[in-house]
Amino acid sequence: MQILITNIGNRNIKYKGQVYSTLELKEGRGVKQFSFRDWTNQLLDNYENEKENIQLNILDTVLKQTDVKPAKIIIVVSNQQDKAYNGQDTLYEGEVIKRLLSEKYQITDIELKELTGNVTDENFLMQFYQKLYLELLQKFSNAYFVFCDAGGTGQQKTACKLMAEFMLSDAQWKILYPKEDGSIEEKMQVEYRNIINKEQAIALVRKSQYEAALNVLGGDIHTNSNNKVFLLLSFAHFRRHRVSQQVRNIWDNTSLPARMEPCIKSACFPKARSHNEELFNILSEKSYIQMSELLYVAYHYYKTENFIDSLLSFAVFYETYIDKSLRLLDNEIKKCFSAEVGKKSGELTEAYLKNEPTLFPETMKHAKDALKKCDNYTDYKSVPLAIHLITEQDIICELRELAYILAPYIDFSKPDYNKDIKEENSIRSIRNKLAHEGVYINGAELSIRSPHYGDLLNDCLKACGLSTEDVYEQMNRIIEEQIRKAK
Repeated sequence: MQILITNIGNRNIKYKGQVYSTLELKEGRGVKQFSFRDWTNQLLDNYENEKENIQLNILDTVLKQTDVKPAKIIIVVSNQQDKAYNGQDTLYEGEVIKRLLSEKYQITDIELKELTGNVTDENFLMQFYQKLYLELLQKFSNAYFVFCDAGGTGQQKTACKLMAEFMLSDAQWKILYPKEDGSIEEKMQVEYRNIINKEQAIALVRKSQYEAALNVLGGDIHTNSNNKVFLLLSFAHFRRHRVSQQVRNIWDNTSLPARMEPCIKSACFPKARSHNEELFNILSEKSYIQMSELLYVAYHYYKTENFIDSLLSFAVFYETYIDKSLRLLDNEIKKCFSAEVGKKSGELTEAYLKNEPTLFPETMKHAKDALKKCDNYTDYKSVPLAIHLITEQDIICELRELAYILAPYIDFSKPDYNKDIKEENSIRSIRNKLAHEGVYINGAELSIRSPHYGDLLNDCLKACGLSTEDVYEQMNRIIEEQIRKAK
């Protein structure tokens, strides 16, 4: 069904062929004897006697010259409560128009919507039109809306169209503008829509919601495109989720803007920016990228005060580091065994440790003190013990610096909560509460539980040879610039 929506002003009816402003309703000093509100009230009171003298204007043109056949008409009228400013109100004119439409076009479903506040107050008007559209969409979800863009204050027209841009799809509405020469122009709201979509997308990018920003701009994460903005948003999305193959595929597309900028290129080539050469060589390029990207994400979330996702990403970072370290140790230790190589990371390291306990006295001590169990039942691959093993081993020394930094925050050597200083000692403990107990962590809570978390992130970045600049913030600025430049 079609629903016609129109604001009206004092030109929407004529009296004996003239609009209100040209009528001779004057008395001394050239001042109108009647305000528009009072004059239209008199017309309404004497409608049966006056209807032959009253003609529709503007709206009549839309109904006669277009294919608009509305099942319902909404007329927005003003009925301001402040009497000092309500002389131009259209309440009674709306009632007159309602009767004329019913008689001439046999349209019976005509509804007046009253504006009782200031018709130049844009905030009030935005709320009014939002409420109006919500009501209509709830009642008529499949309706097609036609807006007659002539009548009402300039602020009404702007608010009416802006809220429609936000709330209606392109295929759900159109605007018709009756011109003074009697013709009808269909107006396109492309620029309104572009501006709104761009600002929404930029707000989402600043929160690192790249796929949502892509959808707002009309893109699809699952569809290939050479659109520069779409490429950047897809690149950032897959980078944040560590889908390295897609990240590399997009980077290989020479249409990707700023692809040689270090903050972008380093997602595929760590040496494009600062890095730890020794750790890079030990871990392999792929492992180094994986670890550094996890750490970058955790740092970015911390800087943008998304503390929950920061802590969860950081936990994946240190678990990945431990896993890769144990795999490297396994590769070295397997030379000491003739048995089949273990299938899980750390299996050979654990076997070696149990066979040669004197080589790792501190790790053994932590196992006994913290777990109070026999060595035979201790899992040396678990995070709290593996981190001590990595710090104590001297087989691959390049792994030890980062392990020294992490150990105080993820081991079993301290209680989860230090009552004396009211401080959570273990990042691992906080992560477990987030993941398994649904605990909420904001900035204030984090500063109590782990006041040194920011320093920990910085220390880990430095140990990995990475800059303490926020790579994602740099990338987001490039994306925002490209969105604003796009036509």
